[in-house]
Amino acid sequence: MTQRMCPLIALAAAAALCLVRGAAAQDAAPPPEHALAKAAAEEKQLYENIRRIVLRLGPQEVAAQAGQRCLGETLGTRIAPILEAQFWAYRYSGDKAWLDRFVSIVEALMAQLGSDPSGRKGWFSGPDSRAFAARWPTTWPDGHATAFQGQEARLCAVLVDLALLVKESPDLRAAYAAKTDAWVRTIRDDLLPKWHKEGLLAGLSDDRAVFLYPARAIKTATPAAWTPYPGLLGEKDNITLPHPDLSDIARLHLKLWQLTGDQDARRLAARLMRWQKSCLRPNKNDSYTWNFWDPSGDYDFRPQGGLAFGMYVSPDPLQHLRDVEAFVEAYHSGVVIDETDIKRLVATQTAVMLQGDAERPKWVAPDSQKRGMLWMPLVEFDDRLEEVFMGNLDARLMDFGGILRIFQEKPRYGAWKQRKLRGAETVRWRNTFVDYKKDMETLIKSHPPPDPRTVIPRGK
Repeated sequence: MTQRMCPLIALAAAAALCLVRGAAAQDAAPPPEHALAKAAAEEKQLYENIRRIVLRLGPQEVAAQAGQRCLGETLGTRIAPILEAQFWAYRYSGDKAWLDRFVSIVEALMAQLGSDPSGRKGWFSGPDSRAFAARWPTTWPDGHATAFQGQEARLCAVLVDLALLVKESPDLRAAYAAKTDAWVRTIRDDLLPKWHKEGLLAGLSDDRAVFLYPARAIKTATPAAWTPYPGLLGEKDNITLPHPDLSDIARLHLKLWQLTGDQDARRLAARLMRWQKSCLRPNKNDSYTWNFWDPSGDYDFRPQGGLAFGMYVSPDPLQHLRDVEAFVEAYHSGVVIDETDIKRLVATQTAVMLQGDAERPKWVAPDSQKRGMLWMPLVEFDDRLEEVFMGNLDARLMDFGGILRIFQEKPRYGAWKQRKLRGAETVRWRNTFVDYKKDMETLIKSHPPPDPRTVIPRGK
């Protein structure tokens, strides 16, 4: 397997791509529909490496997960990335076998949709106890299930991606439109109403919204019934979702707007992104730092006082990547995230996170204390990040869909052009992190943690 391009080839490729980026906005010639036909040998080899890895997951493997405890919890972390890679593999190569594989996996997933006691569909399961036991809440009994909003949202976003592609591609409609139309109906008629009923807190403020962990789980014995969310007595179960989950939900709503023109979806995405933006802490070097989770209301505190969840920069670099994916999507959609935000995100990568040179980069987290990674959605905005990307291509270490997306989309990069506005008015947010910080400090002061000398019985 090719782990790294020759440095000279990488530098030459990066330089050529910089010229493309600068000229893209003025070049009238359309980019290739499928860039693989004109790709360099190194890119073609990497595409073949990705093919071998991605094809290991098929409908049989997905069907085998039916009834497993962790299915719903891993939709976005294990299955959605494979579908994203297949989607961009088709965009890059034009090989419809990728779409056929995509459809077969999704149909196997659709066969595993369950219903809650209200009749709404979802991928309901318990979490993987091996991972969940270390997190809040600390116990999860057998026979209880829930849906994981962020996981479902990331999976659904790539389904909408394909639906939009099919809608705009006459040669794909006959073969795929019936399937993609059915998936979108399921998302809009079953999945979204479930999330909005159980978790949406649109009244956070006049311009912001969040989703909460659902206050109820499903007791799966026949007949199915709602039950209090499993966990220790006294633990909060309706706390605000972490930022990566909110990012995936906002990103899905933006994609639905792009597909259907639904302005309600765009407005909700804007309110979610205003919450996300209000939690970005600007630093003196014009970079950003933000937490994995932030409190949005009284429900985010324990009955005895103190936060129900920790405020910290995530130790998993993939979590911040989910936010950056949504920030870039929102920027191109003209929703809340503006050019200043993107420049600060780029500065976070180049001035704080990137250590070493372009050929041998090392990454730290935005707070410089944990592991970091290249945020590939930012490659289109910065020459140095592009150079790092081109000099360190490895199918084993990087997101497959992100790699192929850059290969396919790089001729379209240019001049910070917002590509998906579709004539819609830009949605702005005039508040700042300082405004949110005041609200947060007031919240925390109103729920002080208990005296550390006080013994609180376990489960209280």
